[in-house]
Amino acid sequence: MRLPYWLLMLLIFQVCHATPLRLVTFDYPPYVTEGDQGPEGLATSIVGEVFARIGKHAQIKLYPMNRALNLVSHRQVDGLFPLKKTPERELTMVYPHQPLLIQDYVFFVRKNSPWKFNGQLASIAGARIGITRNVFYSPRLDQALKAGLFAAVDSTDSHELNLRKLLAGRVDIVPCSRTVALQLLQAMPGGNNAVQTGPSIEKVASYLVFTPGPEAAKLAALFDQTMTRMTKDGSLNRLMANELRRQQQAPIRIH
Repeated sequence: MRLPYWLLMLLIFQVCHATPLRLVTFDYPPYVTEGDQGPEGLATSIVGEVFARIGKHAQIKLYPMNRALNLVSHRQVDGLFPLKKTPERELTMVYPHQPLLIQDYVFFVRKNSPWKFNGQLASIAGARIGITRNVFYSPRLDQALKAGLFAAVDSTDSHELNLRKLLAGRVDIVPCSRTVALQLLQAMPGGNNAVQTGPSIEKVASYLVFTPGPEAAKLAALFDQTMTRMTKDGSLNRLMANELRRQQQAPIRIH
């Protein structure tokens, strides 16, 4: 629902005269990485531009993923990105309508692996799968994990560790955002020994979420309004193109 102009201006005035917004994120290359001046990457740039347009100062700090989730759960910060939407999370977090990112989630296997994903999860039933704790991949895969489709489920704290386990032969298959996995594998010794198998599992949206509080609904509404304007005026596409050029010129780093 589009807000009346006068109401939008009132929300901006109320939000901008409050204390700085405390946001947390986690290493998620190339969307979020740790730069010399703090977090950077496409997701960080979008969030920074949105709040700059609103006129709200946002302090963005990078933590390990589980620590960032814990800070939001205990309401010690104002928000977190990027995070997927689940019914459980919607009970404790405030989501805007506009996603921050939309990603293709795919499976990776070692070269010459007998496991081939054909679009049906039954085609990889019995494989040893590596997943990242507290990550929601997609409704389809979540249901398959709960149903016990796989021979073994190995959990780690990061996508990087999962891919390293795949290369070492400790798991057979790993789901991950295609863009994130390719970025991580490019910086790993032997990373070219992992390849995508089959089509996308699903396209999944990730969001900037807010901790429940008196300003959360206002911030979510302002975020939606600003993202809509950035899409319409072409600035979101320009920001994405600029970030892509920056990443192509910058060295790849793994933390």
